[in-house]
Amino acid sequence: MYERLLSPVLLLALAALALAGCGEDKPPLLTCPAKGIGVQAANGTSCSNAIAIDPKSAAAQDCLNQIQKSKEYDCTEPQICPDQGKLRYSDSIDPAAPPFTMTLTLTNCTGGPGKRNLVISGLAVAGDSRCSFKEPEVESREVKPGESIFVRLLYKAPAVGEDHAALHIISDAQNYKRLVIPICFKALPKGTSSPDAGSDPEAGPTRPDGGPARCGDWR
Repeated sequence: MYERLLSPVLLLALAALALAGCGEDKPPLLTCPAKGIGVQAANGTSCSNAIAIDPKSAAAQDCLNQIQKSKEYDCTEPQICPDQGKLRYSDSIDPAAPPFTMTLTLTNCTGGPGKRNLVISGLAVAGDSRCSFKEPEVESREVKPGESIFVRLLYKAPAVGEDHAALHIISDAQNYKRLVIPICFKALPKGTSSPDAGSDPEAGPTRPDGGPARCGDWR
């Protein structure tokens, strides 16, 4: 008799728990920054300037947090977010060696239903006075919300020396219509070393717009 009475009670209890779980509200999304993700700190400071001056400042940390927590913002327009990990490069590339490949990850860092795809309309390398960089290649010109693509750039120095250029990525992103990423390499003969040369050293903190805080961080 108790088993017959208990079974419906347990079923009702389980159903109530299931409904309670389904009814849990998710935290509301944050309002999208006025100029898009990673452009301006809450106090109005430019993110690029804040991180270049003092990466540990409150404004700089606010800017970096915007990208790290990009999925928590309710941005209806596409947002372009470069990889914010430490940028890596080789400081002693032998001009006689095969081309060196630099790979950059780009994310349309806005997600959810109703969000728009990011459309890339152009890529170019500016300031390449020695023609050391090949035309950049991109996996896709259209990036769905929350997804990432790779941009690849080949570096082949014609001779020993330094190369300073900038990768320009043009898109319909709200935050950076023209994303500019400094690129700096040094070509040295095989077996040569310099005081600041090393094996794949880290380039230092990056700005939300993709480049290192100072181009000197790449040298």
